[in-house]
Amino acid sequence: MPKAGIFTFLFVLALIVDYVLAVVFATVPVVIKQPQEVINVALNFAQSPIDLLPSAWEQVPFKIAQPLLLLGIIFVMLRASGSSQKGYKAAHHVGVHGTSRWATIKEAFDLSYFAKKMPSKQLVADIEASFNIQKEVDEEYKKILNGEAEVDQEIVTSIKDNLSRLKRFEMSRVKKIEDAAERIKPERRDEFLKYELQLSEKKMLTVNKGDESYSYNLQDLSEEEMVSYIPFSMDYYTELQKKKFKELYPQSGTIFGIKDSSPVIQTFDSELGNRNVIVVGGSGGKKTQGFVMGNVMFQTQSSVVVTDPKGEVFVNTARIKEKQGYQVIVMNFLDMWSSNCWNPLDYVRKETDASTVAHAIVSSKNDMSQSNVWINAQLALLKALILYAVYEFEPQDRNLGGILNFLREFEDTFNKEEEQSALDAMFGRLSFNHPAREQYELGYKKSIGKTRAGIIISLLTTVSDFASNAVRRLTSSSDFLLGNIGRKKVALYLIIDEDDKSFASLVSLFIRQLFRELKMVARETQKKELYVPVQFILDEFANISKLPDFTTFLSTCRGYGISVVPILQNITQIEKTYPKETDSFLANCSAKLLLKASDKATQELFSNLLGSTTVEAVSKSKNTSNTGSSSSESTSVVKRPLLDPTEVKSLPKDEALLVTDNTNPIRLNKAYQYKYFLDENKVALTEKYKIDLQDYELSTDADAKALFDEKVKQYEELQIASMEQRKKELEEEKEQQRIKAEEEKKMEQQKKNREIVNEAIVHFQNQQVAAATEKQQVVATLEKTVEDETPKITNTQKDILNKIKQNINS
Repeated sequence: MPKAGIFTFLFVLALIVDYVLAVVFATVPVVIKQPQEVINVALNFAQSPIDLLPSAWEQVPFKIAQPLLLLGIIFVMLRASGSSQKGYKAAHHVGVHGTSRWATIKEAFDLSYFAKKMPSKQLVADIEASFNIQKEVDEEYKKILNGEAEVDQEIVTSIKDNLSRLKRFEMSRVKKIEDAAERIKPERRDEFLKYELQLSEKKMLTVNKGDESYSYNLQDLSEEEMVSYIPFSMDYYTELQKKKFKELYPQSGTIFGIKDSSPVIQTFDSELGNRNVIVVGGSGGKKTQGFVMGNVMFQTQSSVVVTDPKGEVFVNTARIKEKQGYQVIVMNFLDMWSSNCWNPLDYVRKETDASTVAHAIVSSKNDMSQSNVWINAQLALLKALILYAVYEFEPQDRNLGGILNFLREFEDTFNKEEEQSALDAMFGRLSFNHPAREQYELGYKKSIGKTRAGIIISLLTTVSDFASNAVRRLTSSSDFLLGNIGRKKVALYLIIDEDDKSFASLVSLFIRQLFRELKMVARETQKKELYVPVQFILDEFANISKLPDFTTFLSTCRGYGISVVPILQNITQIEKTYPKETDSFLANCSAKLLLKASDKATQELFSNLLGSTTVEAVSKSKNTSNTGSSSSESTSVVKRPLLDPTEVKSLPKDEALLVTDNTNPIRLNKAYQYKYFLDENKVALTEKYKIDLQDYELSTDADAKALFDEKVKQYEELQIASMEQRKKELEEEKEQQRIKAEEEKKMEQQKKNREIVNEAIVHFQNQQVAAATEKQQVVATLEKTVEDETPKITNTQKDILNKIKQNINS
């Protein structure tokens, strides 16, 4: 039926109903006084409308009924209008051309996918309940610390079993490294152990004692000591929180909007494919007010990481998160002096990690798609410097500032050959298999002459933005651990600059390292999922540099207990940043929420996502002839989009569209925080608990401090071991020198002895020559005597002379 016909029918019906009510209420006084006359009076009023209205109006109930009747008419008209599509009648049940339709109220609150239907005021009730629950947690934990309350042995046993398992795994890993070292040549064994064990993360147990926190290496604790410390640990506090907050679990999750005065919430155990949500809202779409703030406040059992372009979300919700028991961390890339600190080098545990950090820094000033020899050389040198810093610098200098200071020592003299060789000598002093030396020799060392100076100058230009005191402070150390965001409730605010992209790559590096650390934490648990779920609400997602393998992460993150909500102004932002992965990006988000479609591509996408439906189309015709005229009306079923792109574009400003993988699309009202998150005095919670960022006291995580202290201790132990090794080497060198000196002395003596012998031999030989000459003379004399005296000597004498001759010759 056309809209005009519907409205006419409703108007006539309303008049009839009102007329009947007037007759009834006008008759009431007569009924009370003269019951037997009720029929006659009613007939008289019905026949005399002029008398009827004044009599009815005197009755208070009739006056009250008038606005109620009007509201009822308006409600019915709106429902009738909502079910009509520009004169078309829904016929999706026919299904010839499509069966797409809007979800019913029942479907919007299907417990397989969404929380149960509840009044919208339950949102605030849950938040205020979370304040009270957290207060109970703090009071009970304080009593435990003071020995005034019983310890929950179930929690203690659960934590003990997990810590024992982690300790066992760590010991097993160390044993495997030591076994591998046994298969290495003895001269390389200590070096191998140093590199493999130095960067291994140590499992710690942080314990509260009074106003101080102490951390213990699990390897140093016996099981009895571990059990005695657990009730005073942060692990116990976290598990106590989880146990107390379970009563809020059924309705916890992501708020999409309001339907029939009830919030539509995707729960943690929703059977939708995953909990990833793409939110699209052009300028003026109220993304922050209608989605971000409400969801940040409503999370009570999972960590939340939110990009906050203006710092607005932090100012309005940070105090609320504190009251809910969250550790609040702010990474302020807009004002780095008002930020917690994060050192990216703390998460370099192998060569590929160094490559990731180097790539993020170099890409901040270079177009990596135009890769050339200069960019590759910068990457190679920076990677070598990062590895050198991580393995060789003192712990307080293992940061970007330390690398810059180190690099600048060579800045002014790179054109001199001796200074260039000094850098070679520095890396050359490292062992042949040192990770930094390997990277250096495969990259920078291959360059020669002026090319080297050019590489250094290019790298210094690239890192110039990181030389400021503010950046040095931000990246100097880590006052929280990325992995702890998956171990306990943390609200992390990433305040970024919408206009200045200088540090976009640094933000991207932060998120990449956070993704990786969370996956590592999940893998250490028995269920392979985080101790505490984590939701990323990435507002202005396009302002973050491309995250490598992001679509792969989207497809696997649910298994770790992670959900991601990229928020865009339009769908083309994804197509620009992830051109080859757009379809995969969309497919890995089981829910798509549209707040406002400002561009054609977004309008067409959501029109397609909503699908096509079948509607009845009525066509009328009129024929006129000399004999008269006739008209006819026919009905047919045709195909049309549930909403065409123009209708998507014209979506009312307070409405939103939700498309999921498993349900019919849902038309919603936006869940404005200033409308649905009000206290009993109608004051918005964000106003009530607003804080000033400059006044906020930044916190330092005890675990981060303990880890740094462990690095200092390890460095000192290595230095002592190195000094002892050096002392041993010096002693060995001294002994070798002594032996060498003795050998040289011995050889010198042997040389002298040989000279003496040679002289004696020469002397003896000279004597022999002289003797031989003398012999020859004697023999000659004897021969001559024998010859001359033969007649005069006897044969006996002659024999004697011959014997003398023979003796002389012998």
